[in-house]
Amino acid sequence: MDLKPPEHINLHSDNVAERWGKWKRQFEFYYVACELSKKDKACQTAILLHAAGPEAQEIYQTFSWVGDEDKDDYETVLKKFDDYCEPLRNVVYERYQFWARDQREAETVDTWV
Repeated sequence: MDLKPPEHINLHSDNVAERWGKWKRQFEFYYVACELSKKDKACQTAILLHAAGPEAQEIYQTFSWVGDEDKDDYETVLKKFDDYCEPLRNVVYERYQFWARDQREAETVDTWV
């Protein structure tokens, strides 16, 4: 089975937290479909970084590590990216999206609210 990983992620754009969440979900599907859990941790991390792209690889290089083994731990790397992306929420944009949402045709009030 030859599956393509998700497209590279752009971590220098608006609402990085939302983009990271979507990309991470796509990668988790890829992870399961390719049975990456059967591979060693270093290989899992390398595939994650390859799929994420050059921007994510540059950010990975800036992470500080407790020990050398953490660099190759897939779960630890995901957690580092979660911590990196979460504070980069664009609150102004999220508020705009919330207040700009209009009720659509044939949409019930309960669904809209």
